Amino acid sequence: MKTEAEGLYCYLTRAIGEVLGEERFLGVDWLDKKPDSYSMDTVPAEALLREYTGGASQRQYEFVLSSRKLYSIDHLMNLNNLGFFSALEEWLREHSRKGDLPALPKGRRALSVEILNPGYLLEGSQNKTGRYQMQCRMVYYQDAPDFMTGMTGMTERKG
Repeated sequence: MKTEAEGLYCYLTRAIGEVLGEERFLGVDWLDKKPDSYSMDTVPAEALLREYTGGASQRQYEFVLSSRKLYSIDHLMNLNNLGFFSALEEWLREHSRKGDLPALPKGRRALSVEILNPGYLLEGSQNKTGRYQMQCRMVYYQDAPDFMTGMTGMTERKG
């Protein structure tokens, strides 16, 4: 795992697949115009939540999970779209509670995945699709930097 985003991407791909009962492509900062498309979109936010003595820290990675779904005046269709986000929210809460969290690079450990805003319709279009999204964040712990190498995590020193 090279980045927090990569670990989160793998985790969300699994979550969406389990909620839907089948694997789906998950874009990164890109949502297709076709129905049943999904994307993990980065959100500008302060990463540092808390810094501890010695340089370790608690950080966050905020993101929006978006989806394009069929959309119309049919309230049952639109309720079903919102139902997907309710099921995904439940999956994320349950797995976070159990400690089943994203794998992160060395020196970082996920603490939780939290929903900041539940799923909602962001925009509906004339082409009969709507963009739904929910805002989330992953909270993680980051080891103090190793001042010998400038990297986080434990490194072996010789001598």
